[in-house]
Amino acid sequence: LRLPTLAAWNASLQHSLTPTLSMTIAYVGNKGTHTFGDSSGNTTNPNEAGISLPAAYSVTGQTLHYDPTVAGTVTAGGYAGVAANGGTANQTLLQRYYGGKLAACSDPNYAAAGGVLAPNGGCGWTNGITYFGDDLDRLYNALQGTLTKTFAHGYTLNANYAWQQAISEATNYSTWSRRAVRGNDSALRRQQIIVYGLFQLPFGRNKAILGNAKGFVNQLVSGFEINPVVNYSSGLPFTITSNQSGTWVPGSAPGYVNGNGSHFYKQVSGTPNGNLTWYPAASLANNPYGFTAPALDTVGNEGRNQLFGPHFFNTDLSIQKNFPIRESMAFQLRADGLNAFNHINWGTPNGTLETGGAITNGPFPSGIGGTTNPRQMVFSGRFNF
Repeated sequence: LRLPTLAAWNASLQHSLTPTLSMTIAYVGNKGTHTFGDSSGNTTNPNEAGISLPAAYSVTGQTLHYDPTVAGTVTAGGYAGVAANGGTANQTLLQRYYGGKLAACSDPNYAAAGGVLAPNGGCGWTNGITYFGDDLDRLYNALQGTLTKTFAHGYTLNANYAWQQAISEATNYSTWSRRAVRGNDSALRRQQIIVYGLFQLPFGRNKAILGNAKGFVNQLVSGFEINPVVNYSSGLPFTITSNQSGTWVPGSAPGYVNGNGSHFYKQVSGTPNGNLTWYPAASLANNPYGFTAPALDTVGNEGRNQLFGPHFFNTDLSIQKNFPIRESMAFQLRADGLNAFNHINWGTPNGTLETGGAITNGPFPSGIGGTTNPRQMVFSGRFNF
């Protein structure tokens, strides 16, 4: 049983600007070891085709590598379609447990029980294998700033800013190369601003406005409070792939391209029907973004989750009206607006370099990101005693 571990470290500096206002700057870091993959994944297939297969797992006894230009298929009782240099287009031959010489598979009882022995006494397994494992790592680093105004003069405020990065590893293809599946964590936004507070409106007895109000007038104009929570964040990361990736790596390997896609994503006007698109390139060889195809048997340097989708904006707002009855009794009316400005947050784009795609990641209606909801209003009354 391998247990995950977490190492965490941080350093912070706090400075009091006034008796009620303070500022904090902090560096926060942590590293998870033996964790699940990105998006909490913990399953992978160790029998997926590799870009290069060591000789110990090869049906020919030589190191094999992927080459889609080599013709031929596996034949009963033997193999074909392997070039002199070990190149093969047959992805079955690039699977670990098709030709791997495991002791259990070399046992004659394996064949007698219905097992299929590869020509060299290997396992002959072509089916996928589900492997559950927590053997990946992740790293988080952040610079965080906080401005805190404690309650005074009828209001309190807390503003937080974070510049952060989390590097994680995906499960697919991780048994072949963890470096190839390393990239920005899918759930973390690079920059984030969160502001929240409490504001008591200055109306009513002993306040700045209508300070001499009494009786019914004071009950009518006093006791109003506003509680906003504002979140403005950068977009979530996503991966750009190419329809032509099968010309340089097998289908099980990541189909990244070479280049810099920092300006690839372009947002155009649209509606929540998914009519929000990113522009496609005609082909990998003819595109305005500077992408190129990697060399054979190499993973493109664009990498996983190197592009970022639309930003996120949300405001939750509550308005309260307090009616004091006695010293220990009060009645409160409250209205809460979740996504008060009804701002629609788009999901990350789908599609590939050549086809482009709509921004349709999300629940109904199509195109709306999974982190947003239409405005919801909640009205309530409460008696405190």
